[in-house]
Amino acid sequence: MDLKNLNTRLLEIFNAIVETYMDGGEAVSSKSLAVKLENRLSPATIRNVMADLEDIGLIFSPHTSSGRLPTEKGLRLFVDSFIISQEDLYEQMLKEETVEKGKNFDDIINRTSEMLSTFSKCASLISVHKPEQTIIKHIEFLPLSEKKGLVIMVSEEGVVENRIINLPSNFSPAQLVQASNYINYHFSGAPLSKIKSTLMHTLGRCQSELDQLTQKIIQDGLAEWDKQEHSLIIKGQSRLLSNIQHMEDLAKIQNLFTELEAKEGLSSLVDASLNADGVKLFIGSEHELFDKTGCSMVLSPYRSSAGSVIGVVGVIGPVSMNYKRIIPMVDYSSKLIQKLIRGS
Repeated sequence: MDLKNLNTRLLEIFNAIVETYMDGGEAVSSKSLAVKLENRLSPATIRNVMADLEDIGLIFSPHTSSGRLPTEKGLRLFVDSFIISQEDLYEQMLKEETVEKGKNFDDIINRTSEMLSTFSKCASLISVHKPEQTIIKHIEFLPLSEKKGLVIMVSEEGVVENRIINLPSNFSPAQLVQASNYINYHFSGAPLSKIKSTLMHTLGRCQSELDQLTQKIIQDGLAEWDKQEHSLIIKGQSRLLSNIQHMEDLAKIQNLFTELEAKEGLSSLVDASLNADGVKLFIGSEHELFDKTGCSMVLSPYRSSAGSVIGVVGVIGPVSMNYKRIIPMVDYSSKLIQKLIRGS
C-alpha cells in the first residue's frame, strides 16, 4: 500500500493524525483535528474519515470513545511513503482538488490559494488581472430566482467566469435567452472592451431586435465586469500576524495587506512579474511593498495562450521562511492554473 493511493481527504486526515501524534505522543480526537485543519472539516466528517482509516489498518483507538493513534503499519507507511517531499505531496493534492472542481475559474483560484497557504504555512495571494482585450467566446444569461440572474462568460482561452446580477421585476426567461443569443450572434470572437463600447452606442437603436427590458439585462450583465477588472485573493494573513510581538510590526504588516489590496499595489505585483519566465523572489526590502516589514515574497506569473500575463501567484512569509520548499509550490501552482485555464 502507498499513501499516494489514498484520496485527498484520507491523506490529509492521516497526515494530521501522525503529525499531531509525533508532536505530543497522545491520541488525537476529531475535535482537535478540526481545529488543526482550521475548521475546514467538521468533527463529524473527520470521524467518518477516521473510521475509514481504521478499517484499512492505519490508525486505531486505544480506548472506547478516545482519540486515534497511528498503528505500526501506519507509522511504517508514513516513514516509507510520506518521505516524498512536501512539494510533491502538495502537487498531488492540488491537482486532484482543482481537477475535481472542473474549470470554474473562481473555484480553481480559491482552492489553490487555500492549499498554498496551508502547505507553505504563510500567507498566499493570487492576483487576477483581466486584460481589456479578453476575447469572448460565449456569454449566457440564466435565471437564479425572481430577482437574481447569473451571467456566464467563457473566454477564447477557456476561462469561465460568473457574475450575479439583479434582474428587472417583470423579466421573462425568454428575454434572458434573447439577450444571450443577441450577444453571441453579433459579438462572439470579439474583445470584451469592444462589445461594451459598441453596445453602449447601439443598444438604443435595436428596438426591432430587442425590447427595452432585454437591453437593460444586457447592459447590467456586461457592467459587472467593470466592477472586477482586478481582484486579489489573499489567504492565511493570520499566519503572519500570529507571530508578531511588537505593535509597530503588526501595524506594518496590516498596512502591507492594505497596500496589496489597493489598485496600485496590485499593479506593482503584476509589473514585477511581467518579464519573469518563472519564479521571482523578493527578500525583504528588495520590493518596496515589503520594506521594513520583515517579510519576503515568492511570486510567479501565469499566462494566457497568447503569452500575456493573466495573474500572479505568490506567498508572503517571514524573511526566514523555507524558500527551498515554498518556491516549487508557487511555481507548480502558477503552472497548474495556467494549464487548467487553457484547457490543455
